Amino acid sequence: MGGGRLDLSVEFYILLPKYADLFAREERVEARRRLELHEFYVDRAIAAHAVAEVRADDATTQTLGALREPHVRS
Repeated sequence: MGGGRLDLSVEFYILLPKYADLFAREERVEARRRLELHEFYVDRAIAAHAVAEVRADDATTQTLGALREPHVRS
C-alpha cells in the first residue's frame, strides 16, 4: 500500500460491515493489521464511510423523488 487513499483499498472494503460475511475472520484481522501499519484509523474511517453512504442514499432518494414529481409550467 503506497501513500494513496487507504479508504479505497481492498483491505478497507474487506472491513466494511456489509462485506463482513464474505471474508474469514483471519482475512479481516490481516486487513486491519495492514491498514494500521500505515497509521490508518480504521474505525474512524468505517464510521465516516457509513455516514457518506447514508448521505449518498438520501441524495439519490431526493433526486429520484424530484424526477417523479410532475413538472408544472406556469
